[in-house]
Amino acid sequence: MENEFIDISRSFVEKIVQEIPRTHKSCINDKSMPIDSNGDLSKWEYMIESIGIPSHPRLSSPLNVAVTYSQIWTGLQLHKGALEAVKDRLSSPEVVRDLIADMKELLDHIGLALQHHNVSPSPKPEPFTASQLDDYQVRVLTHVTLVRLLHFGQEVSRFLRTQVPSDLQE
Repeated sequence: MENEFIDISRSFVEKIVQEIPRTHKSCINDKSMPIDSNGDLSKWEYMIESIGIPSHPRLSSPLNVAVTYSQIWTGLQLHKGALEAVKDRLSSPEVVRDLIADMKELLDHIGLALQHHNVSPSPKPEPFTASQLDDYQVRVLTHVTLVRLLHFGQEVSRFLRTQVPSDLQE
């Protein structure tokens, strides 16, 4: 049962990670905002602070599974909230809606893991408001969120791999 849960979670995470570059390409038409693999956002620090883009929690040790699932839930909520705040202002809102729907499915699944570990999900983060952002800030918010979500997804995937007994790993 636990292995099936982990397999389903990994499948959701992999789907989300694979969707991110396509989502980015359809929404961000700015060559200064590539979705590269290194995730370096240092040149965007000023904009991140001025816009108030929240960052996800770092995942703790895989030894504390319940806490890690709670951190995954919080991180997904933060990314989902930021994307929901801007989706209708992007050039391809339907692509973002698809990504958000997959994130929602993963959140529901992680919620089951939290119940299994008798942990209540942390409260949903305050909704992110983007109504005061100009078009450039919306693109920066989307870019930063997608880059962070990509790396967060990879981190979650690594965590989930540690939860599968070594004789079952690929």
